[in-house]
Amino acid sequence: AAVTTKPRTKEQTATRRLPPYNVVLLNDDRTYTLHVAPDGDALARLAAEAVIFWADKAIARRGVFHWALSGGNTPRALYALLATPAYAARVDWSRTHVWWSDERVVSPDHPDSNFRMAWDALLRHVPIPSSCMHRVRAELGAAAFLTKPPDLDEYEKLVRRILDVELVPPKA
Repeated sequence: AAVTTKPRTKEQTATRRLPPYNVVLLNDDRTYTLHVAPDGDALARLAAEAVIFWADKAIARRGVFHWALSGGNTPRALYALLATPAYAARVDWSRTHVWWSDERVVSPDHPDSNFRMAWDALLRHVPIPSSCMHRVRAELGAAAFLTKPPDLDEYEKLVRRILDVELVPPKA
């Protein structure tokens, strides 16, 4: 998994150092390697190679790759690159499940939807089965999310069932 830092304030943005980007990647032997990407395109290629590497490893070991997608604009270049024929052909999309690590409380076709960004940039371009796309049904609205709607409970149950895991609640 790649880790980068991105400034959040205008002041930080004005004083931030431009590329190169320093990226730390987890290796298969649980060690870490620092990579330096000279620009955004190189960063996207590095991230795409990491996704492909871990997809191959997961499928070889467990028969399936589960990928929690990020939202916003940051991963757009990665998703677009993975959608190109040269990269898309290197992923077994039939054994890849995508999940959303976060979603905005809007309909899936809204311009601010993280699902829509992933759909437009990647998912509609690759042969991933619709049964392998597990989006959060955020169109229920903000008021519903304040009371933990049944859909979030259903999403948790889906995660547990498909990943075959027991989630341990945090200690009080």
